[in-house]
Amino acid sequence: GTFSHAILPEYACDILRTLKIPLAKVVIHKETPVLCSSLDIPQPGFEIPNSLSPQYIDFLSGFRSSVFGSMNHGVPDQRTFFSRSRLDKGLVAGEIQLERLFFDKGFRIVNPETLPLKAQLRLISSSRQLVGLNGSALHNVLLSPFSPTRMVQFKRRKGWTSGVQTTVNNALNIQSIEIDAIAEQRGADSKAVARFDMHALADELSKVFSFSWSDLEVKELE
Repeated sequence: GTFSHAILPEYACDILRTLKIPLAKVVIHKETPVLCSSLDIPQPGFEIPNSLSPQYIDFLSGFRSSVFGSMNHGVPDQRTFFSRSRLDKGLVAGEIQLERLFFDKGFRIVNPETLPLKAQLRLISSSRQLVGLNGSALHNVLLSPFSPTRMVQFKRRKGWTSGVQTTVNNALNIQSIEIDAIAEQRGADSKAVARFDMHALADELSKVFSFSWSDLEVKELE
């Protein structure tokens, strides 16, 4: 069938509005085949997860200028932790402890899914250091007027690397660090896809942030 933008979730409409795409012109086709007299498919600017074309980089620069203008809030100085702890899926057992630790260390804790896209981008732009678990919220550095100088990602799957984030960070010259401290995967019946090995996590936090084991010591994972 053919549907209007009314069937889209609010976050998708927010993205379209931010990209200045009129919602009235959005037509969604689902399930049934569509016969077109002609179809234009542009050259992909971002071949996920492998490469970003120079033309796409130029387009993003124009997008940032049109949305944020000459926004200038000085040198980004915030340390920000993007949390997934309130999501319904894709969680890692132990993130709540991790979130509390970074809060105690002076990091700003943000649940990006609770904010409009432009608000997320402004938070990223004010951050010199962005920390969080692998996920699409971190991809938004690509749209941010200013990029953090360092990003630290905690893997949600043992041995897995986000090719998208690697490509984005390389294109923006962001120093990127990945921490793999996953103990085990979880079953499909759990909101948590994995859990942290707290000893391995403490060792990595000591190397990357100079945190001590006593900072992270807990009796059980949440």
